[in-house]
Amino acid sequence: MNNVERLVIERAAQLIADRGKAETGDAFTGVLTRLMDKRASDDMREAKQWVMAAIAVIQSAPGGSAYGDDERIAGEILRQIQMRKDAKAAVS
Repeated sequence: MNNVERLVIERAAQLIADRGKAETGDAFTGVLTRLMDKRASDDMREAKQWVMAAIAVIQSAPGGSAYGDDERIAGEILRQIQMRKDAKAAVS
């Protein structure tokens, strides 16, 4: 699996969990509900659009071409996400 695909899955998981929790008050129940009624496919579609838009914004920024291709940009975003998760876990 490449970095862009991993980032899409990471974003979709976040959308599904956040929306599921907002709908039911419980993240676990909300995720199961979204997965069973097929709304997760809409979340996946939205996640892919978000990832491609984020990469496009980075590439179009001044000096954005220095970041490389989609894979390198997605890899850096994933690295930043992991750093934040690790920092949050260290505080907990």
